[in-house]
Amino acid sequence: MWKIVISVIPMFVCLFWCIVLFIEHRTQNKAKTFLSFFMFIAFLLYLGHAAYFNKEYKFYGFWDSIYLFCSLAVYPLYFIYLKIITKKTNLNFKDFLVLLPAFSIGVFSFILYFMMTPEELTVYTQQIIYHNFNNIEWTPILHLQQIKLYLFTIIFVAQIIPILIYGSKYIKEYNQAIMNYYADTEKKTLDHFNFLLIVFILTSLASSTVDLIGRSYFTQSNIHLLIPAIIFGCLLFMVGYLGYKQDFSIENFLKDIKNNEALASTIKISINDTELYGKNLFENLKKLLEENEIYKNKDLCITDIAMMLNTNRTYISKIMNEKFKTNFSTMINHYRIEHAKKILKDSKYRQLNINEIGELSGFSSESSFYRIFKNHENISPGNYRKKHLINH
Repeated sequence: MWKIVISVIPMFVCLFWCIVLFIEHRTQNKAKTFLSFFMFIAFLLYLGHAAYFNKEYKFYGFWDSIYLFCSLAVYPLYFIYLKIITKKTNLNFKDFLVLLPAFSIGVFSFILYFMMTPEELTVYTQQIIYHNFNNIEWTPILHLQQIKLYLFTIIFVAQIIPILIYGSKYIKEYNQAIMNYYADTEKKTLDHFNFLLIVFILTSLASSTVDLIGRSYFTQSNIHLLIPAIIFGCLLFMVGYLGYKQDFSIENFLKDIKNNEALASTIKISINDTELYGKNLFENLKKLLEENEIYKNKDLCITDIAMMLNTNRTYISKIMNEKFKTNFSTMINHYRIEHAKKILKDSKYRQLNINEIGELSGFSSESSFYRIFKNHENISPGNYRKKHLINH
C-alpha cells in the first residue's frame, strides 16, 4: 500500500499543475499552455514510474516505449518552454527537432515490443529492466532491447548539458533586454528563473543518478523509493509554481515595444551629426535625470526618454552603456535610491513610512524598493533610516 502511495507522488504533482496551467489557457498565455503540456508528458512519465515500481509487468510491457519517449522528451520540452518565455512568440518545426532522439527511441522501442514473443516480453519486463540477468536465454530481440536501454541512458545524459547551457544563455539575454528597456523590472525579468534553472540542474542530476544507479535499486524498500519520490515531487512542484506565477514574457515585451515605437515613430530627429548629437543627448539626459527627476515616474521606459529627447531608444541605450557604464534599469534605480536616501536621512520626513518613501522615489511597490535598496546599500531602508537619524 505504502509503495503505491509513494510511487504516485510525482505523478499527481504533475497532474495537478497540468490541470491548473491548462485552466490558465483562457488567458491566452502561450507559455503557461505549453508548460501544461510539459506537465502532461511528465505525468505520463511518472505513470510509467509507478507501474515499474509496483511491478505491473503486463501494463509496463506496453508502457515502456511511452516511458522512454517521455523520459527523453521532458528536458527538450522544458527547453522549448524557456524559448517561448525568452525568445519566440511562435514556434516552428525546427524548434521541435530537439525531440527527435525521443521520437527515435520511442518508435524503435515500439517496433521491438511488437516483434517480441510472449516469452521474450516476460523476460524483458520481469528480468532485463530490473537488472536481473540470471538464467536469461538471449535472443536477437532481447539483445536489441538491451542496446536500446544503453542508447537511452547515453542520450538522456548527453542532452542535459547543451539544454542547460543554452537555457541559461536565453535567460541572461532576455534579462539584459528587459533591463535595457524598463526602469521598473519587477515581475518582468526572469530572476527567479535563475533559481528555476538551479532546480532544473538538480532535477537533471537526480534523474541521471537514478538512471545510472538503476531504477531497480529503488524497488528494494519503501525508504529507497521515498527519497527520489520526494525529491522529484518537490522539484516538479517548484517548476509548476514558478511557471504559474510568471505572467510576463517576451510576448508582452514585444507588444510594449511595438506600442511605444508606434508612438515614437512620429518623432523626427532634427540633427544628423550623430557625434555632436550624442554629446547633446548626454547632457540633456543628465538634465532630465538630475533636474527634472524623471526617475520618479514609476512606469518609465527607455522609449519615454527617447521621445523627450527627440531621438530613438538605440541612441539612449548606447549612451547609457558607454557613458554611464550600465543598463537603463540600473541607472534609473541608482537615482531612485539616492533620492530615497536623502528622504530617509531627513528628519522632516520622519512621519513618512517606508512605502511612501519608495513611492516618492519612483518605486512601484514596497517590496521592489526594499529589495533594490538592500542590494545597493547592503542594509534595509528602515535600518538605514534608524542609523542616520540616530547619528543626526
